[in-house]
Amino acid sequence: MVTVVKLIGVIFIALGVSFIFNPHGLRKLIEFFCQSSRVYAVAILRIILGIVFLISATQCRKAGIMIIIGIIVLLAGILIFVLGPERIRKMAHQVVNSSNVTLRLISLLPVILGGLILYSA
Repeated sequence: MVTVVKLIGVIFIALGVSFIFNPHGLRKLIEFFCQSSRVYAVAILRIILGIVFLISATQCRKAGIMIIIGIIVLLAGILIFVLGPERIRKMAHQVVNSSNVTLRLISLLPVILGGLILYSA
């Protein structure tokens, strides 16, 4: 299970770095997932990732950090269902319309999170 968590960390870092160099790609990805019911697919994916992090936390070097990450990711998935697709689309629209510098700063978050996951696993 720790190998899966490490792979997820590497994927987070790779996506974050790619969006730092290509903020237009981040815009396209956000627009893609805001169409129809794809918002719910993101919610389900976050919930699954949160559960994977929580289950694997006992096998990780830094279990406390993995538990915190798992809870945050799980709650982020649940929050999508609570807020509903329209509110999520409005928030995503604000991100899509922000400057390239802002998108690059936002893209640092998955890089940091991926690094934290790799450190903890």
